[in-house]
Amino acid sequence: MGARRVLRCQASLVVALATALISHVALGQEAAGFSANPVLSGAPYLIDFAQESNADAVTPGILNQGGVNSSFGQSMTNELGATGTAGDQDLATKLVDPTASVTTLNFQNRFVSSFYGNSDQQNTFVFQPVIPYKAFGTNHIFRATMPYRLDGPFQDGLDPVTLFDLMVIPAFQGRMGVGPVVSFAPNNGKGRDTIQAGPAVGYVTQKGKWTLGAFNQNLISSDTNVSFLQPVIAYTINPKWTISAGDLQEGYDWKSDQWVSLPVGFQVGRLVQFGKTTLRLAYNPQYNFRDLDGNPEWTHLFGVGLVVK
Repeated sequence: MGARRVLRCQASLVVALATALISHVALGQEAAGFSANPVLSGAPYLIDFAQESNADAVTPGILNQGGVNSSFGQSMTNELGATGTAGDQDLATKLVDPTASVTTLNFQNRFVSSFYGNSDQQNTFVFQPVIPYKAFGTNHIFRATMPYRLDGPFQDGLDPVTLFDLMVIPAFQGRMGVGPVVSFAPNNGKGRDTIQAGPAVGYVTQKGKWTLGAFNQNLISSDTNVSFLQPVIAYTINPKWTISAGDLQEGYDWKSDQWVSLPVGFQVGRLVQFGKTTLRLAYNPQYNFRDLDGNPEWTHLFGVGLVVK
């Protein structure tokens, strides 16, 4: 069963890459006015709320990290237009900056190889478009995250869809993003709220080849009050390779007064060019120290990010 799941994971990644290439051809003319760079470096901020393995048991604090770095706000037209080593190096740095303004189509397969409390595995396919825009003289980033669970110990199907719109402003020798985040969960008939919303705030600065910062999200409803903190730590190795902390969502449940997710990991990213098509490939293994029953233990995120120019 383990080998079959790994093969299915790899097949999903191939399908995602093919879909991305097809989408690029279709969108190339339409999106020509956007400034963008690939973003698969650190954080998609995907939040999966408590998932149910059966009618009576709710697994606490399941957080299957989203897998592509969100980006919320600065024009990169000049950087993307640069050529030569200096331009490439600058672009590589932007790939790990979660405050960079980008237009991307991100595809990811998230493979949970082990859970706490059971021996099953799980594949989840994630689609995440990221669209920067300007409104009232201010840079914004809009992002939708749409995960679909393919198999595993929980019911297959659509996971909570998360949307956010962040306004990006210069602050303290870096950039700050502030805005609302909303999550729409499928109606499972258990009487739980299907909509959660709250504030999101982040800050990022660059020091040479280092990109440093943090991002916080809060989702609140009558039966939900959770906060997530994501550290942003990334290093640009050379014009093609980057390494970062990855999509680490440290989750705290204020209702139950406990940490529900404590992952550690790293992400390796590689920038590739196919003709005029720019892609970023990324691999992000994670280990979750929070050993609640039903929580992922080992998670492997395989991502492809397509730049729409």
